[in-house]
Amino acid sequence: MNTKIHFSQGDTVFDVEGDAEVVREVYRDLKDALIARFATAKAKPSQEDTEVSEHSSGAAEPQKRRPARRKKANISPNNSEARAEAYQPNLVKDLKAPGLEEFYGRYTPKNHPEKVLLFAHFLKENGYDPCSANQIFTCYKLVNIARPKAFKQAIIDAHGSKFGYVDYISVDSITVTTIGEDYINFKMQKNKQA
Repeated sequence: MNTKIHFSQGDTVFDVEGDAEVVREVYRDLKDALIARFATAKAKPSQEDTEVSEHSSGAAEPQKRRPARRKKANISPNNSEARAEAYQPNLVKDLKAPGLEEFYGRYTPKNHPEKVLLFAHFLKENGYDPCSANQIFTCYKLVNIARPKAFKQAIIDAHGSKFGYVDYISVDSITVTTIGEDYINFKMQKNKQA
């Protein structure tokens, strides 16, 4: 009876074919060599590494192991490692925004990207082009509406491929795109009471 064993580890491939007893002897030698090598590296081989499966053709092959999953890093706020600082917006005390409430009242924005668009458009019309995230944050306060919890993310969403209302280069450089201008002029829902 002809028996075959195939062993592959990384770039190393090991094939033995022949009489069943010869193949088993070579397999035991290979197994002992691998165990000795792992023992010197202070790693214990698992039983899965050395199991041999018999196929219907009589060939014996070691079973392949799945690679171990990487463990997620344990990152907590109390961890001493440096973390990226979250953007904390500030009110702009000297922002001149006459007519902001009236302008905002003309529209019925459904989400924060639409609100960001309205505020950026208003600021552009009043000489703040490009505007800053702090100025948009101040507009939320002046109109007296709830600000998003993840404020910077709301601006990024207004910039993203789903909306594309604003160009967001940095927190200090936000401009309204043509898509945003067209959305305000033609698509945004207007307030019927205004």
